[in-house]
Amino acid sequence: MPQAHWTNRLSKDVVTTMNQIRFNPTELCSRKLWQLVSTETEEQVSERELKDAIAELAKRRHYLEQLQQIGAIKGQHPGN
Repeated sequence: MPQAHWTNRLSKDVVTTMNQIRFNPTELCSRKLWQLVSTETEEQVSERELKDAIAELAKRRHYLEQLQQIGAIKGQHPGN
């Protein structure tokens, strides 16, 4: 039984630690960022994280037309 208690304690610690991981959009591929921006998910995404994801996509110049269509960014001309 002591081992089971230790295992449960470890699992809770891992979950707690994972919940504290900071969102870093530069570590995600553009497809994953677009999914985050364009779909509603069960996971809670803060407004700040959403803005960071949009900014990263714009910086990469990926999904610009789609971002404009959903109103996430203002119209930009290529090369600007």
